Amino acid sequence: MKNHVNLKVARALTLLVVVTSLVATEAAAQQSATGRPDDTRRQRVLEIPNIPNARAILGDQGVGAQGNPVRTGLVTSNTTVTTSEQPPQQAVAPSPSVHGQITMSTPPPPPCPGVGGGCQLLVVGRGGPGTILESLRDPNNPDAPGGSVVIELSLPPAPGLPRMPGRLNVHSTRVDRVLVAQRAVDNLWRSASLPDIKLGINPNPGLVGMDHWFWVNNYRGEPLVFPLHLELPWTLYWQEQVWTTSMACDDTTCVTRHAVMSSHLGDHSANYMDTIDDSVTLTSAEFDWDFGDRTKGSAPPPFDSVTGLGRAYTDPYTPSPVKWFYTFDSRNFGGGFPITLKGRWTGTYSIASTSTFDGPYRESGSLGGARWGTWTAQHVVCQVQTMLISPGYTPPAVPCRDGRVGT
Repeated sequence: MKNHVNLKVARALTLLVVVTSLVATEAAAQQSATGRPDDTRRQRVLEIPNIPNARAILGDQGVGAQGNPVRTGLVTSNTTVTTSEQPPQQAVAPSPSVHGQITMSTPPPPPCPGVGGGCQLLVVGRGGPGTILESLRDPNNPDAPGGSVVIELSLPPAPGLPRMPGRLNVHSTRVDRVLVAQRAVDNLWRSASLPDIKLGINPNPGLVGMDHWFWVNNYRGEPLVFPLHLELPWTLYWQEQVWTTSMACDDTTCVTRHAVMSSHLGDHSANYMDTIDDSVTLTSAEFDWDFGDRTKGSAPPPFDSVTGLGRAYTDPYTPSPVKWFYTFDSRNFGGGFPITLKGRWTGTYSIASTSTFDGPYRESGSLGGARWGTWTAQHVVCQVQTMLISPGYTPPAVPCRDGRVGT
């Protein structure tokens, strides 16, 4: 037991003490967790299923690191869509998130038909230690930081192209980069990984009649950044009237001739590239603790985003701002008191798009709703009792444990 326990127990007891035991357990006595290393750097190239020639370059820079964004190349098929003259469409802001954490399943992605179809993309962001998707976990580095989500994007055709004098039958394979960017932001916001938080407790196991200090491991309040880079190549097709002049004979001897004008439609094409750089940032807003003994005050009002992280134990004189005083032991709670932490994050986004065909597009703002996460632990608390013994008698040591789980 740590110095924090020894100091307070030494002050409180004047007689020989014996710790009464609960039912033995190994798991509940080891609730405090240590953080995972977050300084590992790696980069891997993955093929994106069912999207020809598309690759995702995974680079884990850690939470909030300002490294190169993850690049996901999206190559659409050569399906052509004839465009008509129409005014530009107005941008539509991403829809608000529902309250709650959404669990994303990852079935095999469907084929990507290109313009007018839909695709599933793997997005790898910087979401905190331990949150990398299991299917991408590096067997040589299982604790590498990172976060990944599977998002679904539909690929609507782009709005009408501007008038092009002299060009006929103009059409292209271009997708609507604005709608694609906004839908990607919406999916990232709803699905981005939250930190793999572990709850720290001291003393652990605990003792009745003293303060217990709580804190968060594996996360220190840094913004969770999820960048996405898309490259959308497309081809513009058109035809132009081509006139040719030839000389025709006026008689059989071709002594005299005259000019003849004729025309045909010549096919033309040009390749262009649209790029999209999306970024969704989750910022912690509050943390709500429940210390599990169901007494008045054991579920206090939410802490702010800094105080609610608590303070890791370093010495018995510097308490955590998140603390609770237990007045009875956890013998009536199978496995220990159920400790619960609920965290709330708000979101912002930015979109920056460029094109080799026309001008850039930018958009940024706040995302509606909130993202919630819940983390739990069980905390065994024992009762310290005093007793009188005969001189020279040494009572047996009784560990503080609880082997019950759930009942």
